[in-house]
Amino acid sequence: MSVSRREFLALLGMSLAGAALVGVTASAAPRKARRSAADGWRVASVGAPRRGAVPITLQSLTNDESLVVEVCRRGGSRAPVAASRQFDLFLANQGTGTTDTPRDHILAVRALARRLDKLQTVVPAPLLTMDERLHQHAELFETRSPA
Repeated sequence: MSVSRREFLALLGMSLAGAALVGVTASAAPRKARRSAADGWRVASVGAPRRGAVPITLQSLTNDESLVVEVCRRGGSRAPVAASRQFDLFLANQGTGTTDTPRDHILAVRALARRLDKLQTVVPAPLLTMDERLHQHAELFETRSPA
């Protein structure tokens, strides 16, 4: 079964045009004077499902930095940057596991996970856990910690 980007967005409850306008914020609570590092990001694009994951690009509102988040089915032994009830979210940053992920990146991915919790109740069939992705798609880069 194949799920197009449009179908995934429909499952998320947003249109492609709406995806560009969805801000990733730290919480749905009324804003206080202090802003969170997660407030500086927006969903720039949602890609078509590929190799068992859906890529979501987050764009910084303060500079030209962007993050690619791979949304996988929840489960498996890999530790995601963030998780929603249905999904594990991983940064596709080609890291080797030797450098800490910047705090604002972690907060942005966690905010996206909370957003997915509010919008998504069904996991599209083509999504795999990260373990399943790495097993089925050996060409995927796997983070390796030094021995």
